[in-house]
Amino acid sequence: MSPGAPWNGPDAPGAMAQEHAALHAALHAALHAALIDRVEAPFTPFPPDARTEEITRTSRMRVGIHKGGLELILAHEDAEREAMSRNRRTPCSATSTRRSWIHTP
Repeated sequence: MSPGAPWNGPDAPGAMAQEHAALHAALHAALHAALIDRVEAPFTPFPPDARTEEITRTSRMRVGIHKGGLELILAHEDAEREAMSRNRRTPCSATSTRRSWIHTP
C-alpha cells in the first residue's frame, strides 16, 4: 500500500471512529448538562435553604429515573407500550404529599 492510501492517513477508519466517538461524547456531555440545568431551574426557588449540590443531585436523580422509564417503555411494543406510557404520566400521590423534596443525609 502506498503512504497516501486512506488506510494509512488521518482518514483511516480507526481514526474516523475515534473522532466520531470523541464528538459523540462531547455532544452527550453538553446535552446532559443542558438537561440538568432545565430540570434544576423550576426547583431552585422552592427550598430556599437548599444547597446547590443538593439541587443538582436531586435533578440528576430525576433525569436518571426519567431515562430509566423511557428505556422500559421502549422495551415493549404496541398496547403494552401505550399502557406503560400512560401509567408513567400518572402522578404518584405518595410523592405529592411529601413535605420536602430533597433528602439530606
